[in-house]
Amino acid sequence: MSDNDKTEFAIQDANNGENRASIETTLDDESDYWVVAWQDGQSRTVNIFEKEQAPEAGRYKVRVFADGAYTISIAGADLAATVQGDVSGGYSIANCDDLTIADTEIDICTLGTAGKSYLVTYIESGQFFVSQE
Repeated sequence: MSDNDKTEFAIQDANNGENRASIETTLDDESDYWVVAWQDGQSRTVNIFEKEQAPEAGRYKVRVFADGAYTISIAGADLAATVQGDVSGGYSIANCDDLTIADTEIDICTLGTAGKSYLVTYIESGQFFVSQE
Protein backbone atom coordinates (compact mmCIF):
# COMPACT_ATOMS: atom_id res chain seq x y z
CA MET A 1 0.00 0.00 0.00
CA SER A 2 1.35 3.42 -0.91
CA ASP A 3 0.45 6.94 0.13
CA ASN A 4 -1.50 7.18 -3.12
CA ASP A 5 -3.96 4.63 -1.71
CA LYS A 6 -4.99 7.02 1.08
CA THR A 7 -7.73 9.63 0.96
CA GLU A 8 -7.90 12.57 3.35
CA PHE A 9 -11.07 14.43 4.32
CA ALA A 10 -10.70 17.64 6.31
CA ILE A 11 -12.60 20.67 7.59
CA GLN A 12 -11.36 23.97 8.98
CA ASP A 13 -12.66 27.41 9.85
CA ALA A 14 -13.06 29.26 6.54
CA ASN A 15 -12.46 32.66 8.13
CA ASN A 16 -9.10 32.07 9.76
CA GLY A 17 -7.98 28.57 8.72
CA GLU A 18 -7.94 27.38 12.35
CA ASN A 19 -9.77 24.59 14.15
CA ARG A 20 -8.89 21.99 11.52
CA ALA A 21 -9.93 18.36 11.76
CA SER A 22 -9.08 15.60 9.31
CA ILE A 23 -9.23 11.87 8.78
CA GLU A 24 -7.07 9.81 6.46
CA THR A 25 -8.28 6.43 5.29
CA THR A 26 -8.08 3.85 2.54
CA LEU A 27 -11.32 3.55 0.60
CA ASP A 28 -12.61 0.46 -1.17
CA ASP A 29 -13.50 1.23 -4.80
CA GLU A 30 -16.50 -1.07 -4.53
CA SER A 31 -18.08 0.74 -1.56
CA ASP A 32 -19.92 4.02 -1.01
CA TYR A 33 -19.23 6.13 2.05
CA TRP A 34 -20.62 8.86 4.28
CA VAL A 35 -18.29 11.61 5.45
CA VAL A 36 -19.78 13.57 8.34
CA ALA A 37 -18.13 16.73 9.65
CA TRP A 38 -19.50 17.91 12.98
CA GLN A 39 -18.69 20.01 16.00
CA ASP A 40 -17.83 18.36 19.30
CA GLY A 41 -17.95 21.25 21.75
CA GLN A 42 -15.36 23.73 20.51
CA SER A 43 -13.49 21.28 18.30
CA ARG A 44 -14.46 19.83 14.96
CA THR A 45 -14.50 16.18 14.05
CA VAL A 46 -14.69 14.19 10.82
CA ASN A 47 -16.09 10.65 10.64
CA ILE A 48 -16.25 8.28 7.68
CA PHE A 49 -18.25 5.08 7.43
CA GLU A 50 -19.76 2.89 4.73
CA LYS A 51 -23.24 3.46 3.43
CA GLU A 52 -25.58 0.59 4.18
CA GLN A 53 -28.51 -0.25 2.00
CA ALA A 54 -30.79 -2.81 3.62
CA PRO A 55 -34.22 -2.09 2.17
CA GLU A 56 -37.35 -3.86 3.36
CA ALA A 57 -40.54 -3.74 1.29
CA GLY A 58 -43.06 -1.29 2.74
CA ARG A 59 -40.74 -0.17 5.57
CA TYR A 60 -38.11 2.50 6.17
CA LYS A 61 -34.67 1.25 7.19
CA VAL A 62 -32.94 3.90 9.33
CA ARG A 63 -29.52 4.34 10.91
CA VAL A 64 -28.69 7.28 13.19
CA PHE A 65 -25.50 9.33 13.52
CA ALA A 66 -25.52 11.80 16.42
CA ASP A 67 -23.30 14.33 18.17
CA GLY A 68 -24.16 12.94 21.60
CA ALA A 69 -25.99 10.23 23.51
CA TYR A 70 -29.74 10.37 22.77
CA THR A 71 -32.51 7.84 23.20
CA ILE A 72 -33.81 6.20 20.03
CA SER A 73 -37.47 5.21 20.34
CA ILE A 74 -39.63 3.37 17.86
CA ALA A 75 -43.41 3.27 18.30
CA GLY A 76 -42.98 4.66 21.83
CA ALA A 77 -40.51 2.00 23.00
CA ASP A 78 -36.97 3.07 23.94
CA LEU A 79 -34.68 0.76 21.97
CA ALA A 80 -31.19 2.18 22.30
CA ALA A 81 -29.08 5.25 22.83
CA THR A 82 -26.88 6.83 20.23
CA VAL A 83 -23.15 6.90 20.85
CA GLN A 84 -21.46 10.22 20.12
CA GLY A 85 -19.73 10.05 16.76
CA ASP A 86 -20.84 6.48 15.92
CA VAL A 87 -23.47 5.36 13.47
CA SER A 88 -26.15 3.09 14.93
CA GLY A 89 -27.29 -0.24 13.62
CA GLY A 90 -30.32 -0.29 11.35
CA TYR A 91 -33.88 0.10 12.58
CA SER A 92 -36.95 -0.91 10.64
CA ILE A 93 -39.71 1.71 10.73
CA ALA A 94 -43.27 0.75 9.75
CA ASN A 95 -45.26 3.93 10.38
CA CYS A 96 -44.51 7.57 9.61
CA ASP A 97 -44.34 8.79 13.20
CA ASP A 98 -42.69 5.78 14.80
CA LEU A 99 -39.16 7.23 15.07
CA THR A 100 -38.20 9.54 17.93
CA ILE A 101 -34.67 10.67 18.80
CA ALA A 102 -34.43 12.35 22.21
CA ASP A 103 -37.72 14.29 22.22
CA THR A 104 -37.76 14.93 18.47
CA GLU A 105 -40.37 13.08 16.42
CA ILE A 106 -39.17 12.37 12.91
CA ASP A 107 -41.90 11.91 10.30
CA ILE A 108 -39.93 9.67 7.98
CA CYS A 109 -42.78 9.45 5.43
CA THR A 110 -42.52 13.10 4.42
CA LEU A 111 -38.76 12.78 4.03
CA GLY A 112 -38.39 9.37 2.45
CA THR A 113 -39.92 6.52 0.53
CA ALA A 114 -40.90 3.14 1.95
CA GLY A 115 -38.58 0.36 0.86
CA LYS A 116 -35.44 2.53 1.05
CA SER A 117 -32.60 2.95 3.57
CA TYR A 118 -31.78 6.27 5.27
CA LEU A 119 -29.19 7.91 7.49
CA VAL A 120 -30.57 10.36 10.06
CA THR A 121 -27.95 12.81 11.33
CA TYR A 122 -29.08 14.32 14.64
CA ILE A 123 -27.59 17.20 16.64
CA GLU A 124 -28.17 18.42 20.19
CA SER A 125 -30.42 21.34 19.18
CA GLY A 126 -32.98 18.83 17.87
CA GLN A 127 -32.16 19.50 14.25
CA PHE A 128 -31.87 16.48 12.01
CA PHE A 129 -31.08 15.66 8.41
CA VAL A 130 -32.36 12.63 6.53
CA SER A 131 -30.39 11.30 3.56
CA GLN A 132 -30.98 8.21 1.48
CA GLU A 133 -28.27 5.59 1.79
